[in-house]
Amino acid sequence: LVGLAACAHGAGEPAAMGDVVEFDLRELSGRRVRGRDLRGRTVLLDVWATWCEPCQRPLPFYADLRARLSGYRFEIVTVSIDDDAEALVRYLRDRRFPFPVLRDPQADLLARLGATGVPATVLLDPHGRLVFRHEGFMPGDADRIERAVRYVLRESEPSGPTR
Repeated sequence: LVGLAACAHGAGEPAAMGDVVEFDLRELSGRRVRGRDLRGRTVLLDVWATWCEPCQRPLPFYADLRARLSGYRFEIVTVSIDDDAEALVRYLRDRRFPFPVLRDPQADLLARLGATGVPATVLLDPHGRLVFRHEGFMPGDADRIERAVRYVLRESEPSGPTR
């Protein structure tokens, strides 16, 4: 499901629903995060930029969602397409997000996801397959995204959270 684009930035051939999404990116610290390392968990992947005001809206929601779903095999990974690492450092300086913030200054992942703008949010099932896609972030989108996450979690963890 694709919503409205907010801030245009690149595009590519869209990944089809059910395709495995691979990525290999790094945090500012240099720590490497790969899609295959997250297999076995439902992953919300959000591509954004500091210069895009609509991109900043969902980040607190994602932090809250992560806390509310802490008992599940669920991860949130955000990917900044900022080409200026210092701008990202300044943005993150006063914010503590409970999820990795990866860098993709060439926006390669955004293009592979077939997104036409940021923020772009996708949901990957525990096998790494694309099962939900959404662009933009407007009132009501948080509920739509959370419903999709909970649906995939119910399908992949029918017995509930793992503790």
